[in-house]
Amino acid sequence: MEYQHKHTRNPFRIARAIWRAIKDPTSTAEVLVLEDFFNNSRLTRRFAAWEEVADRIIPDDIADEQLGRLPRLTNLDLEKMATTHAPGTIGFALATYMIENNLNPNLFKPTQVKSGRDYVLNHIPETHDIWHIVTGYGTDIKGEFALVSFYAAQIAAPAFTMLLGVGLLNTAFFAHHDMENRLAAVAEGWRAGKRAESLFGVDWKAHFDRPLEEFRAEYALPAAAVEAVIPEK
Repeated sequence: MEYQHKHTRNPFRIARAIWRAIKDPTSTAEVLVLEDFFNNSRLTRRFAAWEEVADRIIPDDIADEQLGRLPRLTNLDLEKMATTHAPGTIGFALATYMIENNLNPNLFKPTQVKSGRDYVLNHIPETHDIWHIVTGYGTDIKGEFALVSFYAAQIAAPAFTMLLGVGLLNTAFFAHHDMENRLAAVAEGWRAGKRAESLFGVDWKAHFDRPLEEFRAEYALPAAAVEAVIPEK
């Protein structure tokens, strides 16, 4: 399945997506609609500030004509990766994680990169699942809180503040009993994101054969969760 931008001009779809995302912040479909609206709507695009984010996190010596050659994480063959990369490596962990969770590694159709903003908006969703792997944050509600907070610490884009806001509204309306755990997850993700080396722009394919534990140590990522994200053979 490919994700396409279809709903950014439909106010009823946006309102429904907001409510559904508040009820279930782990609903990928609704979060994608909100991100699409936030990033591409004429009403909100200037608040998303992706141009400013791109200027800040893409090296100054990268010219626009070179953006198309920056690292991407597309066209993955999970079955092949699971057999060609050794257990304990990043490539093996990513492949088995996505297979076991029935995730599509090619959900987003690659688009032509003509600006820094284009690269950021392609690279972030393409690499989302591998950020789960290397940080050790799961796909449950606390793991998503932690990872979004990690993103906010490393990339500082308004979109991540919006997603945290949606999650906190869900906590207030539907899960106030879990407030302490969720806020702890936000704090953990923020601290880890500030402490770690930047994961944005990493050439992940070049690291597929590296031991996950070794990579986490080099990038100052929390070591405690390593075993939790390396699937057993």
